Amino acid sequence: MRADNTLRVILNIALFNGMHVERAQEKFVRLFAFEGDLLVHLAFKLQNSNAADNLYQAITDAITLTQDQSRT
Repeated sequence: MRADNTLRVILNIALFNGMHVERAQEKFVRLFAFEGDLLVHLAFKLQNSNAADNLYQAITDAITLTQDQSRT
C-alpha cells in the first residue's frame, strides 16, 4: 500500500521467527510473508544499494527482536 503524497510504502505484514529475507542484486530486498493463510513472495526495489542495505537490516533486526521477546 502506498501512502498518499508521501512517496512511502506501508508494509502491513507480520514479521515472524524463521522468516526468509534476502538481499537480491544491488537494489532489491526479497522476503516471504503471509497474507491471511497464503504465503506470498515480495520484492522491494529501492533507489540505491545503501537503502536496500538499510531496509534489509531493519527487517532482520525486527525479526531478531521478536525472536528475543518470545523467549522471555
